[in-house]
Amino acid sequence: MPASVRIPIEDSSQCGEARRIALQMAREIGFDEVRAGKVAIVVTEACTNILKHAGRGEILLQVTDHGSEDAIPEFELIALDKGPGMLNIEECLRDGYTTGSSPGQGLGAMRRQSDESDFYSVPGQGTAILARWPVARFIVS
Repeated sequence: MPASVRIPIEDSSQCGEARRIALQMAREIGFDEVRAGKVAIVVTEACTNILKHAGRGEILLQVTDHGSEDAIPEFELIALDKGPGMLNIEECLRDGYTTGSSPGQGLGAMRRQSDESDFYSVPGQGTAILARWPVARFIVS
């Protein structure tokens, strides 16, 4: 599996592909089933949001290598779309907030299931979401 993969998201079948690829990448770098499952949840939520709110976008999956012996590699997801964007990201991250008919827990779940996350959105231009999981959670010296 390559260190990075770009998956266009234009229909629901690509969500399944993105999830399968993410699971495979996570397992290849040593994530256990629980940790790989968290990655799968975030990928699924990101894809669902892209299709629901923007109609199309892309998912980038990669294992980062910062080039330093001391650096901890990370599994990283970036979701990008050119949809309507979010007016108030903090409000959108609150469980129960929705602009549609869903339960409104997707963005909050993405934040809870990732070790690190960031959300950036410009109304009328689109949204970028970042989720990261270090490959090794603890380093013993």
